[in-house]
Amino acid sequence: MEVFNHIQNANANVNDPEIRLQHYYVEKYVQSAILYQNTTALLKKREEYAVVEDDFGPTRTQMLIHEAKAYAFAIAFYTGAYSEMLSLNAIIFARRWQRNKATNAENVQIDDNAAMIMYYVIKGLSHINFYWGRVIELGLCKYVALWVDDHIFHEWWENKGHMEKASTLGTQINIHFIPKSTTQGAMAFLRYEFGARLKNSGTFRIVTDLNRDNESSANDAGVRLLVQVRKFGVHQKCLIFTGNASEGRRKLNKIFQGNQLDDIKITEDSIDLEQFVLFK
Repeated sequence: MEVFNHIQNANANVNDPEIRLQHYYVEKYVQSAILYQNTTALLKKREEYAVVEDDFGPTRTQMLIHEAKAYAFAIAFYTGAYSEMLSLNAIIFARRWQRNKATNAENVQIDDNAAMIMYYVIKGLSHINFYWGRVIELGLCKYVALWVDDHIFHEWWENKGHMEKASTLGTQINIHFIPKSTTQGAMAFLRYEFGARLKNSGTFRIVTDLNRDNESSANDAGVRLLVQVRKFGVHQKCLIFTGNASEGRRKLNKIFQGNQLDDIKITEDSIDLEQFVLFK
């Protein structure tokens, strides 16, 4: 119960403006973090300790053995891409249980398979040390997409469905998204050692919006980001997703003047967006 109390307290603070602002500042300082091992050594440690990710794809199943696999699958079952409907079913079950408990009725019968999953979820959680703070995605997987949008952390973000759709294909390909809300936050990540290593990755892409209200020059924020990205030496494929592709193309040509545009695409078509983040 202590674990669930911590979760409730964390959820209660998630919409606190001051807390959200503190989280944003952490993004800025990540480029100053000091690594005491190089990224190659840390990637090997990842395999040694079988770091379990939210996207439970094929590479994870080969790394886990014995009961650890059962723990990991159970946690992924309730927290992964398909967890929304499962959580709804869990709420219904909990309410029925509380109702029967209040009326001294018989306990709700639990299917044997469900009971086994619940057992391994609890066992798995008991092995986790919980630390409350800001989680920063490092892109420790093969396919990585840096996605920059001023509303990316809002619940109502209009592109959330596209990101979730790409994430749910974990049984075919593991795609990890690096969400950033500003040009400054995105560049801080790229300057960080984990971000800098992606310069040489053929499976790294960047998606950005065109306009960002949280930046001083809001109307061409996405283009300015790509200018900095290219100056930093990142030449992987980039996509600007906007509601007005022709206007975005005009701004892009004005700043880049036709240079280095081969791997930069601009679109307002959601199908193009999905194909891009699925590395197709």
